[in-house]
Amino acid sequence: MSNSVNASVHQHTLSGPGWREIAEYCGRQAIPAGRFLDALCGFLLGRYGGHRQPFTMVASDGPLLVGCAEGGPAGDIAATLRMDAAAAADGGGLGAPRFQARIGPDEARLLLEHAGEGVDGDCLLRRMELVGRQIVGGAARWERLSLLDGAEARRMLRDWNDTAESGPGPHTVHELFEQQARRAPGRVAVVCGGQTLTYGELNVRANQLARHLRQAGAGADTLVGLCVERSLEMIVGLLGILKSGAAYVPLDASYPAERLRHMLEDARPLMLLTQERLLERLPPVDAPALCLDTAWPALAAHSAGDLAPISGPEHLCYVIYTSGSTGKPKGATIQHQGLHNLVRWYIRHYEVSADDRALIFSSISFDLTQKNIFAMLAVGAQVHLPADGYAPDLAFRQIEEEGITILNCATRAFYPLLSYQTPERPLRLRQVLIGGEVVNSQLLADAFRHTARPPLFHNTYGPTETSDINCSFQFDPREPQDNVPLGLPIDNTRFYVLDAWLNPVPPGVPGELHIGGVCVGRGYLRRPGLTAEKFIPDPFCGEPGARMYKSGDLARQRADGTVEFLGRIDQQVKIRGFRIEPGEIEAALTALPGVREAAVLAREDSPGDKRLVAYAVARDGAALDPAALRAGLAASLPEHMVPAHYVLLERLPLTPNGKTDRKALPAPDLKRGDDGYTAPAGATAQALAAIWADTLGLDRVGADDNFFALGGHSLLATQVLSKLRAAFGLELPVRALFEAPTVAALAARVDSALQGGVSADLAPIAPAPAGVPPRLSFAQQRLWFLDQYEPGSP
Repeated sequence: MSNSVNASVHQHTLSGPGWREIAEYCGRQAIPAGRFLDALCGFLLGRYGGHRQPFTMVASDGPLLVGCAEGGPAGDIAATLRMDAAAAADGGGLGAPRFQARIGPDEARLLLEHAGEGVDGDCLLRRMELVGRQIVGGAARWERLSLLDGAEARRMLRDWNDTAESGPGPHTVHELFEQQARRAPGRVAVVCGGQTLTYGELNVRANQLARHLRQAGAGADTLVGLCVERSLEMIVGLLGILKSGAAYVPLDASYPAERLRHMLEDARPLMLLTQERLLERLPPVDAPALCLDTAWPALAAHSAGDLAPISGPEHLCYVIYTSGSTGKPKGATIQHQGLHNLVRWYIRHYEVSADDRALIFSSISFDLTQKNIFAMLAVGAQVHLPADGYAPDLAFRQIEEEGITILNCATRAFYPLLSYQTPERPLRLRQVLIGGEVVNSQLLADAFRHTARPPLFHNTYGPTETSDINCSFQFDPREPQDNVPLGLPIDNTRFYVLDAWLNPVPPGVPGELHIGGVCVGRGYLRRPGLTAEKFIPDPFCGEPGARMYKSGDLARQRADGTVEFLGRIDQQVKIRGFRIEPGEIEAALTALPGVREAAVLAREDSPGDKRLVAYAVARDGAALDPAALRAGLAASLPEHMVPAHYVLLERLPLTPNGKTDRKALPAPDLKRGDDGYTAPAGATAQALAAIWADTLGLDRVGADDNFFALGGHSLLATQVLSKLRAAFGLELPVRALFEAPTVAALAARVDSALQGGVSADLAPIAPAPAGVPPRLSFAQQRLWFLDQYEPGSP
């Protein structure tokens, strides 16, 4: 990579004008238009050249250093060309791809030289040819450039989304339950804490409650709150609300009163169904409360027969509140058609029958709870509820004693069950459905390696806004894999992986997953602005009024259409100019020996100092060493993705729904203990240790401490060397710190340079010609780089 001091930096937007306008601008500014195509080539290589290796471009006809930064993992290409300061500062760019690009009147020539490793050359060539043909036309805008030919587009948009499936009525889940109640009224439907309800008993109670609600004004699209503990009343309440024609708003009784108050004020339910013992926990609300555990003498006066349905597929079924970016939860509204479609598919795909028994320990307000209840009740199976909530030891015992066959829970909530499994007491389940987080397949492999017939495992995926499960992938828990896929879309569901301008991206290319079909809910309750932002028209469907949901999830499709999850777009972080997906680091961390679970955060415990922090939980009997973890990650990830600090935990904190509670992860302790500490010896080493401690925000640094193991990186290395120059009057390149990363080693190099009279050997300073801007020194260049990337840094 050229390290020219006289490099000129130009900035121009690529968003808006066509290529002819760009060429005209380049002509006016005396900038070769090919440099803009260099950025385009960089975009292509970034997609196909392996996202772990940062790339740097060198213009073919000049020393301009060109960096093409992607503005977002969904394909939001940066609208500017800028100096790649991070690469220039640490001497990066060796072996980087070189591009030549020229626009002619009849053709666009794109020449790419690359090392070949990790690059699908044939695929990249096809993309370059396709884009070149569009550019020659002159009218193609940056955001309209397509990386798909006609056949690829048809396969991805039509063939992979050929999921249409229709079945006989009824078309609501409570009517499916009614069919079973008529067929086998004596079968057990619900089991909780030693109590049971048969299908006939459950249907009668639900009918009586429904009539009471209708008399109170319940009907289609009316909302009724349901705040109860896991109990028989919970199932009665769900069915009674639906039979009345209303939609239910499930509320977790364990939530803080303030959060419940906001939900109830936002939902404005006609009535709140609850239990006598919960009344004192509930905030004051305008809606009247009905206690299901004490009101049955009055409710039993109503007729027990089925009611004529007044709600259909297009009416609301439930409203579930999810966390919002503003700090207040938002209500996702789901129609009957979404839940009904999911339940029908669930029963067929997982071969659910009347012989199955499902254990449901997730919260009533968790989206995965809904279809597990109604799928069981639609086929005559049993719903089992733990009366005391979720405890791994009790859940394992309940699975054994009650003959549970199906378990669906958050991925991380499943792992604790494995610690109770032994060869003599295996986890006897037929189907295990997990989802919500990346699967730690190595952990599962360790648990089931010697199991002849483990449960059938399925990795499931689906946002609350699209009726929960939208795809599923079956995998063998005995075989570890880097990234367990999400699978293919379920019935009547469409998947699109799109860039920032809603263009489909080719297989293997990351983009934002958009979801269409009957699963897509109406939007957010009383949030028209947010609904319009996240629920947008589906331009690929052809059905009038069709919409798709912007999931905010980064994904890519395999060659057969199978979707892989890569991370959350809104969890994406930017460290030193690089955009990073913590999920990739977590996957790499859990792949290291001895690591059971992991989480990665970008913390800014000191203003302006954002650093990656890794949290790791050891497997039983394993002893984790932060230095070894760092070394392991450094072997597979670029330097900017290696966390600065490591925190070892006994377990990761969980939310009530079993997901990692990232807000509860502790800040790293930056105070150094005496273990492994060796005091710096000599004036040089002591001065260096003080510089390192000041730069890294530590209380002290030992003689044998590794700069990068302490959280250092290339930009901080630049700060260290600038301070070293001020202290010793000595210029050292950035690579010196990479070659001598400990205080003792770098001190020896500094002493050697000083004793060798480096300063005396410097060439005399000659006066510069008048009118010629002076060249920047290496230190001045580094300071300029730092100011560009970290404005205001010392």
